[in-house]
Amino acid sequence: MGLFSSRVLWNGAFRLVFFWLIVSGTVYAASLAIPILDFSLIFETLGRALNGQLEGLSSQAFAFALALFISGCDQPLDERLAYREYVYVANGGSNNVSVIDGLAFKVIATIPVGKNPSGIAANPKKNEIYVVNTESNNLSVIDAETNRVVSTIGVHRAPFFVDVSADGKRAYVANSGSANLSVIDLDQRKVIKYIPTGNGSNLARVTPDDKLVIVALRDEDSIAIVDTEKLAVRSKVKICAKPVEMTILPDSSKVFVACSESKQIGVVELKADRLLSARFS
Repeated sequence: MGLFSSRVLWNGAFRLVFFWLIVSGTVYAASLAIPILDFSLIFETLGRALNGQLEGLSSQAFAFALALFISGCDQPLDERLAYREYVYVANGGSNNVSVIDGLAFKVIATIPVGKNPSGIAANPKKNEIYVVNTESNNLSVIDAETNRVVSTIGVHRAPFFVDVSADGKRAYVANSGSANLSVIDLDQRKVIKYIPTGNGSNLARVTPDDKLVIVALRDEDSIAIVDTEKLAVRSKVKICAKPVEMTILPDSSKVFVACSESKQIGVVELKADRLLSARFS
């Protein structure tokens, strides 16, 4: 998701913070510390001030703050400072990506990519979106500021899923048709290694600490655990029938894997590479 949008929203929020600092009588020196805003309290205070019930606030200060807040809401900010939220949707049937304005809830752009786009991921460190094109055997790099494809990187057969490391330096692509994992250097925009993982490599997720990549092996009822430093499979763990989705704990200690055929959730401890349980969902 690209982060950029609504000039009025951004400017109004800034003015509201400034207004609240004056109304509440809070003084900040040297550095500005903005607390989490309780909007119900803000509007309660505003109502009390309008009714003359707020002690210690001069009418001049209140009038100045209110005028500043109201007049500021319709003043456009520099476009470079504007805040936006974009949602990117891969459309496998039409070979493109829809860009949705997350604040206005409307499609603002349609970006042509490769054939049958499937997996999609955002870079957490820079404004880039990555889309794997299953029938084109490649990955499209989209600049989220211009919403245009700026690079296309070839991978192996039938890529289905892509994930990006927390530092934003690597992308990992699960190639379901060639039973391997493509490791991509995102600065150089090239594949630096193909790692054999196993049959049905249809999903790959990076642990939050960037030390491992967990690959679901749909045709082996297992996961492959890849060491990102050695760029090699550390081990395989048998789980349950047809693993299709997974999530990893924030501390990178466990992975929870959903298996569609057996209707189970497998839990794997990542320090010991062992199955803890496989419970029916």
